[in-house]
Amino acid sequence: MSLGVIDVGTTNVKLIIYDEELNQRYLETINVPMLFPSSYYVEQDANALRSAFNRLISTAKEKGVKYLASQPIGHQ
Repeated sequence: MSLGVIDVGTTNVKLIIYDEELNQRYLETINVPMLFPSSYYVEQDANALRSAFNRLISTAKEKGVKYLASQPIGHQ
């Protein structure tokens, strides 16, 4: 059994996988670029966020993660 956590931050999306004793066994970080549509505006690239999230879900499945949780932005 293993537990995976996806942490969706402002500039990175991380996957951390823990074993049965909660020892960290895997860490992957994907940088998500910021967009600057005009002066004084900064946005997250929603397509890049979705792509990173989906990639890390696939990685978790490939690594046999049984339980997967997500930590969304703003809920730290």
